[in-house]
Amino acid sequence: MPATNSTLFMPASGFDCRLRGCSSLAIDGEPREHSAVVFRDGPSGQRAALDGGPDIWELIATYQQGKNGEQAIRETAELLGLTELQVQTGLRYYREHPAEIDQRIRSNARSRQ
Repeated sequence: MPATNSTLFMPASGFDCRLRGCSSLAIDGEPREHSAVVFRDGPSGQRAALDGGPDIWELIATYQQGKNGEQAIRETAELLGLTELQVQTGLRYYREHPAEIDQRIRSNARSRQ
């Protein structure tokens, strides 16, 4: 994965953002609840991602292809090389920002056509 500038949503306890070149606050300067969500810069603007993992839209697109519930969480974690906790973090972010993530999924689908 190419190096990107990341802004940390809010660090987990003991996490040192200075080592990652990120900030412990969201872009608007307000702390957030999602401890493992960062914002990465890219050609299409900033996008939410798991710290050290995939973009949230990629996680959700994978999750939506499987069954619902705990089995879908397990399958998504296995497919993406994540823990179930990381998948649950992505799902929580999605529940709070569905329009943002759904737009990224649609945009990606259009670019593949």
